[in-house]
Amino acid sequence: MACDGWNRGFARPVPSAHRPASASAPARPPRDFLRFLGRLLLFCLPQTAVSTVAILAYVRAGIFPPFGVGTHVALVLALQIVFFTGWALLGRRLEGADRPWFRRLYALSLFAKGLMLNLVYAASYASYSLWAEYISWANLRALGSHLRGFQLAIGGGFFFALAEVGLVLAGCLWLLLGTAEKSLRRLQTAFAPRAAGLHALLLAALATVAAANFWFRDPLWLHMADRDPVLAFWTNRAAAEPVLTAEMLADRAEGRAYAVPAEFRRRNVIVIAIDCLRADHLSFRGYARETMPFLTSLHRAGRLHEVAFGVSNGNDSPQGIRAILNSRLPHRQNFHNFRLHDLLRQAGYRTHLFGTGDHTTLGNMRLHYGPNVDVFRDGLSSRQYSVNDDRGLIESLDDLPAADSQPAFFYIHLMSAHELGVREPRFARWQPASLTMDWHAIITKRHDPQATVNSYDNGVLQADHHLREIMTRLEAKGYLRDYVAVITGDHGQGLGDRGHHGHSEFLHGQDVSVPILFLESGAADYGPMPFGSHVDIAPTLLDRLGLPKPARWQGRSLHNAAPPESTFLVAARSGSWRGVLRRREERLSKYLFKGIRADSFQEELYDLSRDPGETRNLIADPASAELLLEMRRMAAMEFGRPVPPLN
Repeated sequence: MACDGWNRGFARPVPSAHRPASASAPARPPRDFLRFLGRLLLFCLPQTAVSTVAILAYVRAGIFPPFGVGTHVALVLALQIVFFTGWALLGRRLEGADRPWFRRLYALSLFAKGLMLNLVYAASYASYSLWAEYISWANLRALGSHLRGFQLAIGGGFFFALAEVGLVLAGCLWLLLGTAEKSLRRLQTAFAPRAAGLHALLLAALATVAAANFWFRDPLWLHMADRDPVLAFWTNRAAAEPVLTAEMLADRAEGRAYAVPAEFRRRNVIVIAIDCLRADHLSFRGYARETMPFLTSLHRAGRLHEVAFGVSNGNDSPQGIRAILNSRLPHRQNFHNFRLHDLLRQAGYRTHLFGTGDHTTLGNMRLHYGPNVDVFRDGLSSRQYSVNDDRGLIESLDDLPAADSQPAFFYIHLMSAHELGVREPRFARWQPASLTMDWHAIITKRHDPQATVNSYDNGVLQADHHLREIMTRLEAKGYLRDYVAVITGDHGQGLGDRGHHGHSEFLHGQDVSVPILFLESGAADYGPMPFGSHVDIAPTLLDRLGLPKPARWQGRSLHNAAPPESTFLVAARSGSWRGVLRRREERLSKYLFKGIRADSFQEELYDLSRDPGETRNLIADPASAELLLEMRRMAAMEFGRPVPPLN
């Protein structure tokens, strides 16, 4: 009875004169259901195949965990089953194949489904490749500015590529509209068997339960929610604030408990980070080219106090900036860290952030900077220049009022050395070089080694010019009468040295070796600084002011103190490399490891004192066995898991 009711609801009556003799016999539900399921899966196959190829590309790029591929594909398949089942039911109920408006609505829904999935795959892949962050809803607010920035970085071919994408999408929509009637009729044939409506609802219910199980299942949800491009975007997990932990609560409480002493030296504090600046491309550090004449002049005048071996604790901008300002290692950074500018604002400072690039939406950085920034101007604020053009930062400094009796803190971020930074022709000193990103080389992985280095060095030369302009403007406005400053890189940059380009994936010297240069208004004796990292910058600046270091900060002052014995490194890409740097008796050692499973675990060990280029991996060296065990122990204690992982 129920089956007949569903059949009357979803199938057209067949005239008795044309009804086959066998029609009076009851259908065989298992065979009918399998036929129905097979036809339905044919509709799901194209997108499922595209999703499989896309997520495997994420795995090959080290963005997505291999163990999650099946879950991701199953989730996409389950959601498609629900989608097509719903349209099939509606189509038979409303005779949709015969109604033009229904066919157009069906075609538009197919187009929107493909767009919602596949554009997220492409956009998140590009975003993660550049910033080690998935794109989120928040990023869409700055889309216009970023498109302009990409156009300037990539060149005229960018908008040509966008136009091609637009034509392809228009063609897809035209094709779907033209085939909607045939597609609907084929979809509805899946409901020819008796009780097809019940079959469809049962299948849709099972797919819904399966999708919900994959979505919220523990521990897969914990491991995949932030790393699955579709889930991270459509649930906005890429921009969501994590659940408060005991460590976050302790960080937040630290700020309330910090007591500013009545007496300290109220000097202006200036932190300048040049994106992608490598220590080995500075002439006063032994590089053959004069890439930074302004910094060189300060060095010759004895104004710079440099850390002999400085490293970033991470390999992308959010990690580097937070380590500098928060004195916390990347895996301990969160929205509630007690930051340098939080402390200084409690001490009566006026705080400023002037940055080229997007410090608002990328990496949730505006939330990470917190509420204690009095003046916030990033690349999205410029009236005249694009988001990644350092001239916009100079424009912001021109609007800065003159100094008064209130001490000031500045964090300033330059993008000229970054591949996305706008390059000015006047600084193209070394040739052959490009003023824009070589998008063809990025896609094909075939880079011109000389052009890559030349383009980077030209960007560093441009950054040095803007650095001079920054200091000139700050001096003219009275902020350099009494100050302490640091100039550093937020991370390094691969230039093909070990066969890779860019940053965010590896932790070798070119990825994390950065200059750390202190300077101030008067003479100062910092003493020897053989070794230091980003987390040591904020404690050193506080030391120069006479302010105590917060207890939860992980760095230490480099001023007239014993150098740190160790520091830790974390790559931005999920599941990628981590590392330990240890200095003992003038010997500097480096240990890198990757993988959470024994069958895929990788590790490297280097003696940087004898092998600064990291050319000889000592993992299998019997003479380094004791050192290896010690480095593994240090890594396990800091990262809270066995190193190497247990079987």
